Amino acid sequence: MTGTPLDSKNKNEPEECCNRPAHLKNPYCMEIRIPEDDWFYEKFNMKCQDFVRAFPGIRPGCRLGSRIPFNTLTGVIDGNTIYGVTENFARHLRSGYDGTMRMNPVFDKYGLKELLPPKVDIPEEGCVRLNKSQYCFE
Repeated sequence: MTGTPLDSKNKNEPEECCNRPAHLKNPYCMEIRIPEDDWFYEKFNMKCQDFVRAFPGIRPGCRLGSRIPFNTLTGVIDGNTIYGVTENFARHLRSGYDGTMRMNPVFDKYGLKELLPPKVDIPEEGCVRLNKSQYCFE
């Protein structure tokens, strides 16, 4: 897993590469052109897919070499992929009681375990929803 920071100039909004004039494009934009006869994407009338390269990271020892992506997640098994990369997000995931995380007890009445809280703030971000009543977990 990686956590690549987004461009702060865009207020961390996803970058649009395909529908922007060349002089307004982020230099990290490398859109992917979709062939007109693509059997999958033709259903969605997609001719281009946005792709933004990760910010370049610094190689160990500041050595020259191939480009490596900047990664905000650590390689240490510290749970940052579960508990959040930033302090604000980590606090958001916690209940504030007895060191536990926020949970959704929706199935308690059936004697089942609690679920993680649903992602309701921006439900489409990083989530594939089959219908509007389904949510991904935070």
